[in-house]
Amino acid sequence: MTEETPEGAEPNLPARRLVELLQRLGERGISQAQVARRANVPPQYVSDVKNERRPLTELFARRLAEEFGCNFQWLLGSEDSPERPVLSVVPTAREKIWLPMIGEAIAGEPREHPRWSGAYTEVSGVAAAKAARAVQPYVLQLGHGDREGRLRKGDFVLVSQVTAENAELNIVRCGKKILLARKKGAKWLRAATGEPLRGDCDVTGHCLGVVWSTLM
Repeated sequence: MTEETPEGAEPNLPARRLVELLQRLGERGISQAQVARRANVPPQYVSDVKNERRPLTELFARRLAEEFGCNFQWLLGSEDSPERPVLSVVPTAREKIWLPMIGEAIAGEPREHPRWSGAYTEVSGVAAAKAARAVQPYVLQLGHGDREGRLRKGDFVLVSQVTAENAELNIVRCGKKILLARKKGAKWLRAATGEPLRGDCDVTGHCLGVVWSTLM
């Protein structure tokens, strides 16, 4: 990451915005250490930016925005709203888009992930409209069913890589594994088996729904 101060920002504003974001994430149970891990930077780097020992770069702001669903330009101090901008134009019912298709849950840019084979799948209608507003979307091809019977082996699930407060099915990172999981009370349960997941689990995304239209 370069050590350039974002152009046009007040000297202290990006650091204050980062502090505000960290406070909001803390209220959702996401610690500063987890923020650093999910943004793929050392914890000391986050501390240095927060305490103005380093500038908040555009690259770091974009990483935070992609991971936690905020507006990177707000973080940099160039816009007033922390909400991620919504596309004013989304696909119509007749329009289609192509998304990377992967056979396991992942985190990060799907087209750069080592598990991606290069396969795409076509989505249209409501699924395309949802994908247009999603963060780093991809289609997950399930290799197993769901303990609750709501998903079956072979289903195609649309994934957005941002946390959602009321998501029924989430993508979580537990240790070195990334899994589909549901939250029951304070516990995370693996979707495939219903077994509790041990240790700290970080939410990296959520499922927007099963893609039916072009795949049946």
